[in-house]
Amino acid sequence: MQIQVADATLTVEMSGNIDSDGRDIYALTIVTPTFEHSDHSIKSGCLGGTEAKGMRASLSFLFACAEGMSFERCTSHKSDNADLFPRHVGEWAFAHADELAMAMEDVEQGISAGMDL
Repeated sequence: MQIQVADATLTVEMSGNIDSDGRDIYALTIVTPTFEHSDHSIKSGCLGGTEAKGMRASLSFLFACAEGMSFERCTSHKSDNADLFPRHVGEWAFAHADELAMAMEDVEQGISAGMDL
């Protein structure tokens, strides 16, 4: 599954790997004009997943990272979520938090409508 978020293309694919708990592992790729990032650590729920659910999880983690960075900037305290991704990815997520939130809603509506079946 591929979506556009601001200046980036986000792609989530089933990696074909399953962890020891039977969870699918997703392959996330983020391509912006200034960097490309790949992550193969995002996992499905216990009953397995779909690419749409992997995209929803990936967007959620990116948004959590952005919120963590916002918390750190506002309070000068460390956040558990600010380092979910490398700093440059977190900076991008922070700059595009509104777009990430809209993309999460779009993906969620698609899942609810049966897009991921």
